[in-house]
Amino acid sequence: MNKKMICINQQTGVFCDSFVGNDTGILFASFWGRNTSLQQFLARMELPPHEGGINELTFEVSEGNLQTFFLQDTKNMQKLSGRVPGTIYGKDLSHIFIYDKSTVKIDYSNYKATILYFDNNQIDDYIIWKLLKALSSIPLLDIWMDQIIRVCYRDGYIDNIDGFGGVSALIVKLCEADFEQSISNMIKNQTLSVA
Repeated sequence: MNKKMICINQQTGVFCDSFVGNDTGILFASFWGRNTSLQQFLARMELPPHEGGINELTFEVSEGNLQTFFLQDTKNMQKLSGRVPGTIYGKDLSHIFIYDKSTVKIDYSNYKATILYFDNNQIDDYIIWKLLKALSSIPLLDIWMDQIIRVCYRDGYIDNIDGFGGVSALIVKLCEADFEQSISNMIKNQTLSVA
C-alpha cells in the first residue's frame, strides 16, 4: 500500500492519497488541501473547460508516471467533505472524497455494480454472487455460483481494477443478452445442472 500524497496537475495545493479509475473515469479519489483550494477545485469540476473548468484529472504517481482520468459526468459524482480540527497541520486542512454513484448503488438499468475495497482484503465470492443474482434478469441457482463466477471472469463481466493508495475496485457489468445466452448454453450442454 502506498502511503504518500501525490500531486494533481489541474489544481495547486490539492493532494491525493488514494484513487481508482478506469477508461470511463474516476470511480473514487481522496483529496487533501486547504479548504479554499479544495472548494475551488470542486467548483472547477462543475465548469466547462473554456470557463476555467477541468474535465480530467492527472495524477503524478511518481516522477514521469502520470495517470489521467476523464471527468465525464460530474453530476454522477458524489462529494463528501470535512475539515480537520486545528492541529499541527494548521487550522485550514480539509479532506474530500469524490466517488461515482455506481460505487454505492446498483445500476439496474445498465446491469452494473461497483465495489470499492482495500487491497489487503479479498472480495468474497458470495458478495459477487449476490450482485450477479441482483443484476441478472434470469433466475440463478445457488449451486451454479462457482461455475458462473468463473465464466463471468473469463468473459469479462467481472473486472478488477487496481488503484493507488490501497484502494481498488471490482466492477460487475452484464451484457444481458450475451449473459443469458451463456447461461442457456451452459444448461444445454449440461455444464450447469438444474436438478
